[in-house]
Order: sequence, then structure tokens, then C-alpha cells
Amino acid sequence: MKKIRIGFIGAGKIAAERHLPELKKMPEVELVAVCNRTAQSSALVAQQWQFKRVDHLWEDLVLAKDLDVIWICTPPYLHSQISIAALNQGKHVFCQARMAMDLSQAKEMFDCAEKHPSQVTMVCPAPNALKDGKYIQQILNSDELGQLYHFRLESFMDSWADASAPSHWRQRKDLCGNNILSVGIYGEVLNSWFGEAISVFSTAKVWIQQRKQDVIEVPDFVQVLGEWGKGLLGSMEWSGLARFAQGDILTLYGSKGTLRYDFGKKLLEIGKEGDSQMKPVDVPSDFQGGWFVEKDFIRAVKTGDFSPEPSFAAGFKYMIFLEAINKSFQSGQRVFLKDLKG
Repeated sequence: MKKIRIGFIGAGKIAAERHLPELKKMPEVELVAVCNRTAQSSALVAQQWQFKRVDHLWEDLVLAKDLDVIWICTPPYLHSQISIAALNQGKHVFCQARMAMDLSQAKEMFDCAEKHPSQVTMVCPAPNALKDGKYIQQILNSDELGQLYHFRLESFMDSWADASAPSHWRQRKDLCGNNILSVGIYGEVLNSWFGEAISVFSTAKVWIQQRKQDVIEVPDFVQVLGEWGKGLLGSMEWSGLARFAQGDILTLYGSKGTLRYDFGKKLLEIGKEGDSQMKPVDVPSDFQGGWFVEKDFIRAVKTGDFSPEPSFAAGFKYMIFLEAINKSFQSGQRVFLKDLKG
């Protein structure tokens, strides 16, 4: 059996917790090369996961003739550069979310993928809605809730609440660009459930502006008002400062009922006219999803007849949503997403 030979660029927490354990289970996969931030960390990763070698420069790894797949797990500042270089070298590309620093880089990645249709490209999906997302999407596509009026999304955490803590890379604009909290992640989820937004109006604030030696420019709080097709309106808030928050919850109001989904607890509830309260809904087993990210990508590489999602095209769409939010709070104006598609 011909092995699918993989090179990793970046092998931190998400690689160790998710990707590498799953890939190691697949007999058709061979972990060939790794390039981490330092020679020391690369050597440790190579030893732990049985990579055949360490490449000290990502450019060398991309050029290597004995690799079929480049698996990118760096922060976003390198995603576009590595993805394009790898595609131009005939490699398949798996890219960790968040897709890119900004919309222009995401567009370059998407355009390059379009020029190489025989090569598989995939952005790591948002895990938040993998379990029940397909069933929720079916409910939304039916008439069960009637006319969809408006929804509220809260994504609150307290990871950035300690002002004395050092900055995380996700708070550094030089590493993450325009990405803010989980805005891009939920942009992907909302795109799949409601379609692309028509317009957004947003405000944002950096409450803790200095962390150790770093000046913080990435907002730790964002509010967004959005409009979708058929008149659906959305109110969304993201915070990294919310102590004792309830987590990530979406509540959707329609003419025939209300749907609430707790992304952390994976709890779906629906209440309809005549009900005294919201009732938990058991998602049918046929609709229950899970983490099949690595299997889906490798299957696509093996067979050539399957396109895993989210593709670079889907990633480009949620980067439009993110770009619109950035432009809105920077300008103080409502932004129409169609004006950003180019």
C-alpha cells in the first residue's frame, strides 16, 4: 500500500491533541517530516510521534520531494505563504483555522487552490457545531420554526480576564491579523446555517491594552448587529473578559417557536406555541456528527472523488464576514459584505 506522506509545519497544542493522534491511527499515513518553532521542539515532536526527520526551515519542507501533504498548524501569519508555496509544489494542503491574517490573504489562498483543482485543500473546521450542526441545519431549512425573525449569539469566556497575564498569540496582531476571539469560527457556523450575511454593523473595544511588554490591538470585546436573507436579524457578542459567563449559546426566534443551542454542553432545546417551557431535543443518530477531520482529508487525498469541508472557498466566505466586522468597527459604519467580494 502506497503511504500518504505528511510533513507538519507547526506542531503545538492542537496538533498534539487532535491531528497527530488521529493520523497515527491510519495505516495509510506516514509522518515524514516536521518543522516546529525551534530545533529543540522539532526534535521532541519528531521523537514523540515518530517522524522520520526534522526540517529546520519550512521552505525546505515544502520543497521536499518525499511529501504528498503539507499540514499547517502555525498561527495565521504563515498560513497564506505556506499554503500557496505548497500548492505550487504540487502538495495537498491542510490548514489550521483561522484561515489567514485578513481577507486579501484568504483570497490569495482561494485563488491558488482554484488553479490546482486536483490537489485537496481544507481548513480545519469549527468544532462547535460538528455534533449537532447538520440536524440544526435541517430544522432551519424546514418550516418547523416558521418565519425566522432574529437570533442572539453569545460567545463569552474569561481566558483574557486576568490583566496581569502575558499576551496569548491570539491577542497579537502580528501573529493573528484581523482574527478576533471566535468571530471567524462562528462566521463559519452562521454561514452554514443561515447563508452569508448581507450586512453588519459592529463596535469593539480593547479593555486591557497592555500585557507585559506587549501593546494589545486585538479587541477583547465585540458587538455585532447583522442582517441575513429573508429579513433575519442577528445580535452577536464576543468577550474574552466575561467571568462566570454561561459559555457559547445561540437563541433563535421564529414565528412558530424558539430554538436554543448551547455549544459547550451540546444541548439543543426547542419551544413551540402551546409549550410551557423549552424542551430538550434528542438528535437522531443519523444526524449526529463528530470529529472526522483527519479521516475526511486523507480520504479525499486517497480517492480524489471527495471534497472535504470547509474548503478554501468556505474559509474565504467566513473571512469576508470577519473583514466586514473589522471594517465596520474601524469606520463606525454599516458594511455590506457584497462590497468586499471583489
